[in-house]
Amino acid sequence: MPNLTTNWNKIPRQYTEGLKELARIVLIAVFPVILLGLNPVNGTVTIKWNVVGVVALVAVIKSFDKYVHVWGKENNNESAELGLTRF
Repeated sequence: MPNLTTNWNKIPRQYTEGLKELARIVLIAVFPVILLGLNPVNGTVTIKWNVVGVVALVAVIKSFDKYVHVWGKENNNESAELGLTRF
């Protein structure tokens, strides 16, 4: 039977930090936008998916920024260490 456990030490830190940042932003930003579309008073659902999409896109870009930042720190690359935003 194959071993299905993952050795978390083999996953590069920049990947895990990027995914953690994505999860944080999804929990903090995307879910509340979806919940705003639910109306418990009359039971209607009017989720604005274009708004959810924009917030999710920002989450992905921020996650990639975190990935670049951590990669730059680990490889002593000062330019990449600043991430995408450069500040």
